[in-house]
Amino acid sequence: MMAKLTTRNERFQIDFTQQPLSNFFYQQSGDSELSNSLLRIDNAWLAKFINHARLTVLIACESIKDLTVIKLLQNQADKGVRIYLLIGDETQSKTAIDMLSGRCLIRTGIKQQGTLMLRDHVTLQAHGFLLTTNDVFVDDQAQSQAIKLEPMQREDCYRSFCKLFWEQATYEYLEHNKQQKAVVNPDSNIVANHSHHLYGTLQACLTDSFSSLKAASGSDFNSLNTPTRLLLSTNSKLIGSKANDGVALTESNIPNILFSDDGDWLLPDTPDFSVTNWCLKLSASQSKQMIEAFELAHDNAAWQFKLNAILGDIPSQQAVRFGDQPRSILTVQQFSSEHLNDVYTDTIDDFFAKSADELALHATRWQRDRLAHYVDFSVKIHPPYCPQEAKKDALYQDWQHAEDDWQRSLSTLESLQNTINQQQKSIADSLKGFIKGFLLGQGQSVKQFEKELEALKAWSVTAATPAEREAYRNRLTNFHQGLQQRKTETSVKLDEAKQHQHWEAKKSTLKTELDQKAAVAAQKQASFKQKNDAREEALKQAEQNFMASWQKVSASLNEKQLEELAIPTDEALQASLLPKDKRLALSNMTILQAKNWKNTIKEKVWRKHCQAFAQALNNVDEANKKIERDIQDAKKALENSHLQHQQAEQALVAHGEIFTYKPNRPSDAFDKQLGLKEDNKDQVKFVWPAEELPSNQTELRQYKQQRYLVIDKKEQLEQAQKDAVRLNAKIVCDKEAVDA
Repeated sequence: MMAKLTTRNERFQIDFTQQPLSNFFYQQSGDSELSNSLLRIDNAWLAKFINHARLTVLIACESIKDLTVIKLLQNQADKGVRIYLLIGDETQSKTAIDMLSGRCLIRTGIKQQGTLMLRDHVTLQAHGFLLTTNDVFVDDQAQSQAIKLEPMQREDCYRSFCKLFWEQATYEYLEHNKQQKAVVNPDSNIVANHSHHLYGTLQACLTDSFSSLKAASGSDFNSLNTPTRLLLSTNSKLIGSKANDGVALTESNIPNILFSDDGDWLLPDTPDFSVTNWCLKLSASQSKQMIEAFELAHDNAAWQFKLNAILGDIPSQQAVRFGDQPRSILTVQQFSSEHLNDVYTDTIDDFFAKSADELALHATRWQRDRLAHYVDFSVKIHPPYCPQEAKKDALYQDWQHAEDDWQRSLSTLESLQNTINQQQKSIADSLKGFIKGFLLGQGQSVKQFEKELEALKAWSVTAATPAEREAYRNRLTNFHQGLQQRKTETSVKLDEAKQHQHWEAKKSTLKTELDQKAAVAAQKQASFKQKNDAREEALKQAEQNFMASWQKVSASLNEKQLEELAIPTDEALQASLLPKDKRLALSNMTILQAKNWKNTIKEKVWRKHCQAFAQALNNVDEANKKIERDIQDAKKALENSHLQHQQAEQALVAHGEIFTYKPNRPSDAFDKQLGLKEDNKDQVKFVWPAEELPSNQTELRQYKQQRYLVIDKKEQLEQAQKDAVRLNAKIVCDKEAVDA
């Protein structure tokens, strides 16, 4: 028994230890900050700074929102400390302006990055700090990094503050919550020591530093001169574009510091070259301290860059970040396992012949999220499947039509066979005697024909080879020709029997008719003789009937009527004749005399006075005519009977003494009845489909001009491959059958 074809569940391992890696950061065990060079200040430190002020407090920042800071400034102002506030965003600082205007001198309209704080700047107790953010003035939980200003730096920042405050601010608040346009200091223009604090000037001031940049922390601001060392925060958006040798990543907060041949700079965390930036060009001592801190932080940063390596060189459990995907932290594993998406093979040969790792090659290529020295893969391999929309190929229908045509032809021939059998069975007993020998010979033929018909009906067109089809087509042709011959012979014999029967019946009829005609002729001869012999007697009887009628009319005339009538006689005697003499003369007239007398009388008088005489003459004329007419009719009947008797004798002679069969033209009535056309009477023709069906263990389907040969067992493959080539089909499986 052949096993059903199923999907392949495979497992295999791939060694990725030689996989090249490039441009990635690997994680060290520790991390460091620039803690030795900068202060980290919070809300408590800020309160201490403000509360220690004795004369003045100068603050320049983008906004003040923290209520604790606002109250600290309010308390100091109420104690007499002069407080100057240069604020950028009025809207964000609305509460501070509301609580401090009237107490502090507030000016607004200068957008800023970073923060400047000066305390008692004209005293020996002066202090100044630059903060890299504005966070501690906004959120009481925030912290900011700061650097303490040296005396000269305090003076520079103070002058910059004054210039911005008095000359570039937009609005001022001298009274409580009352905004007015800022008034320029009337004394004189303020001269700044440096311009890099002023509005929109920082980028130009950093041009030389950017061109000679050596190292940077936070950002190199896309300098054309790439620094040899760069320290970035792990959340920096610049990592992808900056990843290279000399770049390290730290998970700590770091400031923006630039190291260059033109000096070192501390910049706000988010500098904006179009506004004011509270930044600092470091002094020599500050630079020295900052460089030492930077080098320590760079070397000990959590993430170090590596340009090239192979995966096997990276130890297990090592965390890495790739330069183009720095947000994604991956861990190298020694071993990992992965279940791949199912693989659907394109051809049945691929399914049986190719290994799982070869078939799944597109899915097992190294990927960054597959950071393991060895990966165990599991996968399900599917054979090619037949589209669900595919339908059984039209070739099956073509062959079914051929099968139907075969069976239809057999049905036609079977009907012909039955018709012939029925025709022979229904022959009248009166005819069977004429073809008794023929009917006896048909019994064996019927058995042979029925046996051959059953064999032809049991044979299948689609299950046969081409050679078998040709052989059976010849058998069907011979069977058809045999039936046609049997039909023809039956028709001929039946026609011969009918002709013979008709000939005998006609001969008997002709004899009977001859006897009948002879009897009729004898009867007509006797009738004519009788009428002809009685002619004289009949004429006498008619004359006697006339005389009686004529005399009766003469006797009925009165004297006046007689007087008015002229009787044929001598004119001399006409006047002396008495009425009785006239009556006597009239009574004694013969038929001829009566007719002559009638001609002597005027027509008008005859019609008026002699109607009875006219009737007597008419009656005798009609009687004589009838006598002559009856004799003529009898004579004609006699002559006609003699003619018919002669014709009957001639017909019997013409019919002949011995029957001779005269074949008629073969009739096509049976062919028309059975649907046999003229061109296939002699031979049944079949045109088989041009292509053979595949093995009956497989099925051919089609979808969108593509053929599919469906198998479900491996043992079917060899034959299916031959069929697929012949039928230009792709070997596939049914998904429901294979992946059940």
